[in-house]
Amino acid sequence: MKYGQPAFTRKGRAHYLAGSPDEALLQRIVARLAGDAGLAGFDLPAGLRTRRRGAFRFVFNYGAVSADISPQFPVISVVPGGARLEAGGVAVLRTED
Repeated sequence: MKYGQPAFTRKGRAHYLAGSPDEALLQRIVARLAGDAGLAGFDLPAGLRTRRRGAFRFVFNYGAVSADISPQFPVISVVPGGARLEAGGVAVLRTED
């Protein structure tokens, strides 16, 4: 890459990022692009992943330690288990809509 050239460009819906940003910058870029696309995001602890299917949200803990999911999902009722998700655990949440 030459000096004076953009490191992040877009053409239509395609984006190109030259280089290797640090984790904080990459998170900001992804959050901005997701917001621009109308996608809701969650600030999840490391190791947590989530997937929504109909009236249910599944939360998977791929991390090595347990995690509290209540800050991310405070008004959703937990079907099995509680707000503390053990390492390797799965929670099924009933959504409000």
